[in-house]
Amino acid sequence: MLWLMVFGVGGTMWSLAEESKQSEDTPVARALALGPVTFSKDAAWTSGKQGDIFRKNLIARSNREPLPKAGDKTRLAGKSLSWREIDLGGGADWFPTGERGALLVSLNLEANRFTKGTLTFRWPDKVFAYLDGATLAVSGEKEKSMSLSLTTGSHRLLMLVVRGEGDLSAVENPGSLSLSVTTPSAGGSVAVHTRPERRLTGARTYASPIVQDLLVSPDGKRVMLQIREWDALHGKWHRSVEIRSLGSGAVQRRWRGDTPSALAWNQKGDRLAYVEQKQLILETVGSGASRIIWPDAGNVTDIHWHPDQRRLLLEITTRPEKRKDNMKRYQGPNDRWSYFRSRKQLVLMDLDSGWPEPLTGAEQDASFHGLDAENLLYSVVYQDHSEPNHFRAELRIKPLGGGEERVVANLTTFDGAWFSGKDVIVAAGPLAFDGLGAAVPDGMTPNNYDTQLYLIANAGTEVTPLTKDFDPQVDKVRVAGNGDLVLTAVDGEKTSLFHWKKSSKTIAPMESGVEEITLVDVATGKRPVVVWAGTSSKTPQKVLVGGLDGRRPAEVFDPGRESYGQIVWGDIKPWRFKTEDGTEIDGRYYTPPGFDASHTYPLIVYYYGGTVPVGRSFGGRYPFNHWAAQGYVVYVLQPSGATGYGQEFSARHVNAWGKGTAEDIIAGAKAFLAAHSFADADHVGIAGASYGGFMTMYLTTRTDMFSAAISHAGISSLTEYWGHGWWGYLYSGVASRNSFPWNNAELYTQQSPVFAADKVNTPLLLLHGNVDTNVPPAQSHVMYTALKMLDKEVELIEVDGEDHHILGFDNRLVWWNTILAWFDKHLKEQPEWWQDLYPEP
Repeated sequence: MLWLMVFGVGGTMWSLAEESKQSEDTPVARALALGPVTFSKDAAWTSGKQGDIFRKNLIARSNREPLPKAGDKTRLAGKSLSWREIDLGGGADWFPTGERGALLVSLNLEANRFTKGTLTFRWPDKVFAYLDGATLAVSGEKEKSMSLSLTTGSHRLLMLVVRGEGDLSAVENPGSLSLSVTTPSAGGSVAVHTRPERRLTGARTYASPIVQDLLVSPDGKRVMLQIREWDALHGKWHRSVEIRSLGSGAVQRRWRGDTPSALAWNQKGDRLAYVEQKQLILETVGSGASRIIWPDAGNVTDIHWHPDQRRLLLEITTRPEKRKDNMKRYQGPNDRWSYFRSRKQLVLMDLDSGWPEPLTGAEQDASFHGLDAENLLYSVVYQDHSEPNHFRAELRIKPLGGGEERVVANLTTFDGAWFSGKDVIVAAGPLAFDGLGAAVPDGMTPNNYDTQLYLIANAGTEVTPLTKDFDPQVDKVRVAGNGDLVLTAVDGEKTSLFHWKKSSKTIAPMESGVEEITLVDVATGKRPVVVWAGTSSKTPQKVLVGGLDGRRPAEVFDPGRESYGQIVWGDIKPWRFKTEDGTEIDGRYYTPPGFDASHTYPLIVYYYGGTVPVGRSFGGRYPFNHWAAQGYVVYVLQPSGATGYGQEFSARHVNAWGKGTAEDIIAGAKAFLAAHSFADADHVGIAGASYGGFMTMYLTTRTDMFSAAISHAGISSLTEYWGHGWWGYLYSGVASRNSFPWNNAELYTQQSPVFAADKVNTPLLLLHGNVDTNVPPAQSHVMYTALKMLDKEVELIEVDGEDHHILGFDNRLVWWNTILAWFDKHLKEQPEWWQDLYPEP
């Protein structure tokens, strides 16, 4: 019999229908099982090195599939087998008489808090146990105990139960399998069930397949997808590239392992050029026939077809050698970038002869923007410290048949350019073209991160702002074959899809089927096909196809449909409030699964506070659904200064560094608590990252209303960030426009949290990647040292080998656990998880 013994039973935050919480000495009588699979003595496969490989593959496969229910079929050992319910006390009935075999047993566990205890197996032969895919115990004894740690939430216990691998006559009639879990944590409880339901976990969130790039064939018939997914069996990211039909959705070509890069369709959509294993290859789509165009193409970073279909434009990147004496003379602040001295040259290559024709000089760093039959559109960016944003971009048109090259724009804010027929579309801040795109009241400075679109006509002599009265912030731009534009734009909390019609110069929204678009492309041929990838608050990323002709979106690829269909979600609801000056602040909140408004829940308040809103994407670096599944209400708000709400709102970011933004966050937290009795006002935490990490530090110097605070990669000293972060002085060229330490010392000191460290009384967790180039780790160290000198409660956790974003799979999960354990300690008054992660020395 399987026993689940729990000591110190307390309340549970989520109960499954028809399932009860397990308490001391309560037996669990039923489980799901697959098999048995029988084997002979000579063909035993459960032990040894090869057995390890078989078992790991079996468990990894089982965990990739949806949770089973009785009657579900799966193939195992060449047979179609069905999952069935078994009596855990009836082990004698599991295997055919006199036969050796292995049975896969599945149970789901739900922990209401961090639980540390002991797992004991009782079975006369071998049992291999796996918790969430990781080896938990291997028992070849009649009884064996292993330590057990369950984080709050859902877990899956898989057991491979073996009978008679050795001498069958020496194995007594098994009779039953007994399993005991002892959980001494006060208030801890664990529910055991076999229902195909679970809460969202961090591992499932981060392991979601992600489409990292997509490219539509010009004829609109196919799409190339570059996909990343976690390979749990080998513990690494797996990347693949595939071509799918936009008609049937069928995969027509797939690369795994050494995937190609720089893929480019020809205009007919029947040939592909790409780089694979440092070779430039031309492939005929469908037949798979290919030939090597250039065997030494390792420096080719992108490819574009010339309209004549007989030449390729290659972007070739070269990197200079380092000095042999290890000395470096800086060529300006940008020279702190590891890639600053790299140079990109644009070269036309003839496909028949392989003859190269350089279009730009090797000493330039040229960026490609467009190519038609007559002209090349490209830009060169220079350091220019004379005015913000502290760079100068020259946008140039070069005639391909000879003739004088001309500069069509000289800009200090620049985000991209494209041909639209004979015209040029430019994306840049509101202050481009002498402020032609600005739409703010007198006395306000526009936020140059609020990207606008401009149309340059008549050989550069006429410039028209296209989005001056368009509140969403332009994000991505693609040009259709007729010169129309497909845009993604930050539209409040969402990133939406829009269609700009060149004939009328009007913008209209497009139906997308998702809330947050991450990728988009459009066919450049006659068929106005648009393909995009995106997510929603409860929906992992998927790929959809639509068009400029009004067709409804249709799904092309949805890798998360099955694995996320079993998730038990809480609700996500919009919530807005008005500040004292009448400004409406947008936001939303997440509730736990099984939410009961008559109960109280700890509250996490999240914000960015920088120049973009916190979007409604699924997962991401700060997975609000996962936090809610841990028993928290999560309130996300969009304070003053964010783009996507119009230029006046985004302009509040300039020269603020917390002023106004902090007041919005404090007022929002107070208003939310006043309006929602289920939010526990005595247990409120705040969290933010990067500029949001700065806001966390800053808020702790302005109020004591919060019980705990978390800053990831936050800024404590504006001057140090301005002068040392890789992009610090460039970001400050927008956020602190025309303000410097020598002409606005008050901004750089009074808005720096470290200068008010003595005002901090909130327990503060500082997190940082120890090779962060964006916001150097010293920013957290400065605040940590100050608070330690002041004897304040502060913790500093560095993540080894990680930059601004924590990307390593295991690192990401421990980092997420660290965040939740800190909040558990202070908002739930449950310090056990934190103590387990970071025991006192």
